[in-house]
Amino acid sequence: MHKNILIFIILLICPIIFGCSSTSHRQTLLDENWGRSFETARFHQTVNPDAPINIDPVTILDGKAAMNNLDQYQDSFKKKSKKPVVNINLSGMGVK
Repeated sequence: MHKNILIFIILLICPIIFGCSSTSHRQTLLDENWGRSFETARFHQTVNPDAPINIDPVTILDGKAAMNNLDQYQDSFKKKSKKPVVNINLSGMGVK
């Protein structure tokens, strides 16, 4: 009996050990792009190093569009009413 349990444990542990000890590492999309956002942010900061000196107001958006964007942004933090949840019991063991 003890011999069978020992064989079972060995057969159970061996695939786990060999599966976790893989030496080949495929490069994933995350590995290829690791640090890309940092490099992009650093690049954009060095494109115009005098940007903090410019204190002119932004005049691209007209007042109505800017206020609409600001209102939508502020409304996004308000507590929204929950939509009703409909549960459908398909198991046949409904509430009696």
